[in-house]
Amino acid sequence: MKSINEEIEVKKDNNKKLFKVRPDELKDLHKLFTKELKEIYWIEGAQKKVLHKMHKYACGLLLVDEISRQLDVVKDHRLRIEEIFSTMDEDSDTSKSATMEGLIDGAEFLMSEFRKGVIRDAGIILAAYKMKHFMIASYGSLCFYARILGNGNATSLLNASIDEEKLANEKLSRLIESIRLESVNESAVDSRMEKIEN
Repeated sequence: MKSINEEIEVKKDNNKKLFKVRPDELKDLHKLFTKELKEIYWIEGAQKKVLHKMHKYACGLLLVDEISRQLDVVKDHRLRIEEIFSTMDEDSDTSKSATMEGLIDGAEFLMSEFRKGVIRDAGIILAAYKMKHFMIASYGSLCFYARILGNGNATSLLNASIDEEKLANEKLSRLIESIRLESVNESAVDSRMEKIEN
């Protein structure tokens, strides 16, 4: 593992240099990492609140079970982030995420716009799915920063969280695919209308 004072090169599998992080830039990368870590900590707390609301509004048993599972996972994610903060001698302050705030607003709109049933469940899955994609991108970036900074402990902890986010994403994909809406066969409606008219 290279020291923080050495120049670190990020390479593709074919060994072409993508970019270099100079030693004088590592301080700024650490600052960015810390800022984003505080943001993901806020996100996990905010996500917990909206997951509780989703749990209350969802009616499909599989969806309710998955939301319950995600609520447990949020606790683990927050504990991991707190551990990273403690090893960095940083306070576990939070930094609000405007992006997640927008996703939460969208989720709350969907829950209030549709009455209880399969359509509301589909909206809840959509909102959760969007949040998972944002979380995967956030955790992926944090893992990358931690690796560049040589923070193996943070990399390992963040990788565990990203793996759980990917699993949740897969489960939500299966849930949305399981929703079946009965469509009205137009020719059947037309034939019924003809009988009524005759």
